[in-house]
Amino acid sequence: MTPSRTATPTPTRPVKPPLRRTPLTLLLFLLAGFACAVAVLAATIIIYIGQDAYKAGHQTSPTEAVDEFLDATLNKRSMDFASTYLCSNPPVKQKTRQLIGDIHAFEKSNPGTFLTYEWSIRKVWQRRDRALVTAQVRARTTASGSSTNNPEQKWKFSMRNESGWKVCGLTIPEN
Repeated sequence: MTPSRTATPTPTRPVKPPLRRTPLTLLLFLLAGFACAVAVLAATIIIYIGQDAYKAGHQTSPTEAVDEFLDATLNKRSMDFASTYLCSNPPVKQKTRQLIGDIHAFEKSNPGTFLTYEWSIRKVWQRRDRALVTAQVRARTTASGSSTNNPEQKWKFSMRNESGWKVCGLTIPEN
């Protein structure tokens, strides 16, 4: 008779107890998720603002600077944005501030009336760090669903390259 082999049981690994989900661990998990969401939102805002600031200070061409200046002045209607495209010339800053104020005053005094602007830009002259640029600016007044095209105006810009092109002179025809 052959001796029978008895199977020796293999030792089992101890099973770890499951993680306990206490209100504190749940709260910490939610706070960590909220902190991550806030960090992503803050990074997005900082990148967006940083790109605008970089773009404003580093215009590579005079026509690009005029386009961005007109967008900031006529579409965004913000002196903060517009001033980033201006050199330190107080009369130009005052003229821009007045223009933005006139647009706001017109829309406020005429409820339900909106002004929209379009423009085309061309460089007239450029030599080293100075340039002259013109823009054909068209305004459209919309009131009660109907639009009226206002006469086109030729705006002239004196530009200077100050580590990026800036508007240093602005001529707008009188109405």
